[in-house]
Amino acid sequence: NLGLAHYCLGELRLSAEYYEQSLAIWKAEGDKHALMTCYESLGGVDFQLGEHMRSIECYVQHLTLSQDIGDGAADHEILLRLGLSNAAIGEYQVALQFLQQALSFYTELNDNRNRALCLQHIGAVQGKTGEFDLGMKSLEASLKLRTEGQDKLGIADCFQEMGLLCYNEQDYHRARGFFGQAQRLLTETNDKGSIATCTMHIGATYAAQGEL
Repeated sequence: NLGLAHYCLGELRLSAEYYEQSLAIWKAEGDKHALMTCYESLGGVDFQLGEHMRSIECYVQHLTLSQDIGDGAADHEILLRLGLSNAAIGEYQVALQFLQQALSFYTELNDNRNRALCLQHIGAVQGKTGEFDLGMKSLEASLKLRTEGQDKLGIADCFQEMGLLCYNEQDYHRARGFFGQAQRLLTETNDKGSIATCTMHIGATYAAQGEL
């Protein structure tokens, strides 16, 4: 699969081109299962390229095919991705609808890892719609699941999102506390990229208070 090979090499534009060529082949052959897989893969590449409208189109096509052939095995993942793609273009209410649907699927599956992921994204989106209290409640639920699962990176992600919510509310002291908790966990995991991002957020809280 040349699309996958170029994706693994980080050559996203080439990956997208090969997936598009595969789409044309599977459409001509009428292989709906292969089309579903191809739409899912191309949607993921488009998302990483920042082509969010194209990724949404791919995911909607995937769902349409899954309903047509009665194969919804990957629908929960696609709903989650649709939520993230819509959030990326500022369609927050639509994003929340998809994320809530995905959460329902993962709850039925008793998949706590992905339940926590959905709740984290729901909390972040709720914060962007001005629903601070709801956003914090969702993030706290995500944090609880991740703490139970001893998922240090997931816990750090939750603390960072909590920090961002507080920062947007101009509660810089509280935001700095959450970022600090995330930074300590990330230091334990030696995730240098995330540590740098977290340090930047901490710096931003001081700057916002005029402490340069």
